Amino acid sequence: MKKALTLIFLLAFILQSEVSKACSCIYIGTFCETITYNSEEVSPYLCVIRGTVIAQESDKMKVRVVEHLGGTAPVSHEIFIRSGNGADCAEFVGGFEIGKDFVFAMNTGWGLSMDLYSLTICGVSYLRINNEVVEGKIAPGINSINYSKLGTINECGNLIIEQKIGLFSIFPTLTSAGPSISLDPESSESVLIDWEVYSNIGQLLDEKNAQNFVPGEKFTLNMETYPPGVYLLRIQRSGERKVIKIVKI
Repeated sequence: MKKALTLIFLLAFILQSEVSKACSCIYIGTFCETITYNSEEVSPYLCVIRGTVIAQESDKMKVRVVEHLGGTAPVSHEIFIRSGNGADCAEFVGGFEIGKDFVFAMNTGWGLSMDLYSLTICGVSYLRINNEVVEGKIAPGINSINYSKLGTINECGNLIIEQKIGLFSIFPTLTSAGPSISLDPESSESVLIDWEVYSNIGQLLDEKNAQNFVPGEKFTLNMETYPPGVYLLRIQRSGERKVIKIVKI
């Protein structure tokens, strides 16, 4: 009996030790939210790059830095990203295909090696690039964008996605302040439009009826006081109606 109890306590200790080794973190659902968590800028503990995977080793992969996009600068034009095991909150990197480009948000220097980085599993730490199109969970409601539109990622609100309704342009749809509505400067006459802003549950938050736009004029919707989230902008002119998703970050 005494031996059995000893074995039970030993097993419980081992199980408790294994549990304590498990990764415990709050998962952040998109890349932009991950790199700017609770801030308007990229975390100083991150190095954000465009990189090409050039080699796979047993416990890490080698990446050639194509472009530094934000955060701490990479220590070299070729760096290593170590492979995690999940329990250490780091991404397993063995599945990244050699020769492919990604946007990586890497945790800086690991241990004593300054050129060894890691990718967190507590958020979206990388995005794929296919034919110069960035793909993945970029921001709430945004899963694809041309790399050329990525720009500086320091505020992550510089991802400009332009929507057009006839002669009107609405951009950016991923914003920290609010989108601008503009009438094509080549339009031959002014136009009257109605616009309304709704929450994602259908609550009317702001509206304007019969607003006159002259060619080349730009009007910015002020969303600075709105909490982060998804909003709907409904625009109507001459019987034509369009609803556009706006993501406030």
